[in-house]
Amino acid sequence: MIDSINVAPKKANNNFIPKPYLDIAKGMEQQYMDFLIAQMRKSIPQQEDDSTSMGYYKSLLDSEFSKIMAAKNEGKGLQKIILDQVYPEKNRTKQNYDRIMREVNQRQMRVRKIQSEHHFDIINNGHQDNKNKLATYEKISSYIASKADSKALKN
Repeated sequence: MIDSINVAPKKANNNFIPKPYLDIAKGMEQQYMDFLIAQMRKSIPQQEDDSTSMGYYKSLLDSEFSKIMAAKNEGKGLQKIILDQVYPEKNRTKQNYDRIMREVNQRQMRVRKIQSEHHFDIINNGHQDNKNKLATYEKISSYIASKADSKALKN
């Protein structure tokens, strides 16, 4: 009879997760923790209602608590669950990581270029129409990125 089995716990493959995905997972966990703390605070009976400034202060405090909770030791486990859904472990390869980071860098360079052109046009021409171009470009680039991500997930 086997008394104990020495099995090492499976470690998450965090080597090839792009930073935007990590930031999204951390942000979603932070929002959830913020909501959770706010609901816990509402469940405590109070003698009198808080003033507007006190309510604002408590919401800021709750937000800071949720940031700390989400940042400490990869949060409470929600980040891993979110990452497994949006970026499955089978896709966490060096090739996918490099491809996604190239696309992110290219998108950032294009946005910076448009922003600098927009700034130049405002200085020289005083026109505001480039704001529409920038907004349209950002919508298009996010659509392209979402399509690229869905293709990567299918592979």
